[in-house]
Amino acid sequence: MNDNLFSDQTALVTGGARGIGRSICEMLAAHGARVAVNYERNEQAARETFVSIKDSADDAMIVQADVSDEEQVGRMTAAVHERLGPIDLLVNNAGIASSTPHDDLPFATWKRMFEVNVDGPFLTTWAVKDQMIAREFGRIVNISSLAGIKIK
Repeated sequence: MNDNLFSDQTALVTGGARGIGRSICEMLAAHGARVAVNYERNEQAARETFVSIKDSADDAMIVQADVSDEEQVGRMTAAVHERLGPIDLLVNNAGIASSTPHDDLPFATWKRMFEVNVDGPFLTTWAVKDQMIAREFGRIVNISSLAGIKIK
């Protein structure tokens, strides 16, 4: 089902190896994008996502980086640009959560969640925004969670 909606566009999906990120990678590939699948630790899942999109994507790659680390984000975005071209579509999907009860939540866990969930989208956005502005084109989508809402 390649309708070429994203033909000639490069997409970077952070946290693209599993779950929603994988589905987003598959959708972008099915619509003609070149897709970079970011992962932090689960290389096997990233490879599985790559295999699932390689035949429908215009081109694809996997790229390892911790989105909370500015140097790694710079390396990741440079690698995507070099291999697939300028990033037109950024999907900030990488995120982590803890199911630890609030009274047992260590500060280190809180800090890590904040680094990935808040600093990560900032760093990846800042890494691509100037090129998007210069080209007068780019789309950035930030995925978040309803985990902060408790429904009774």
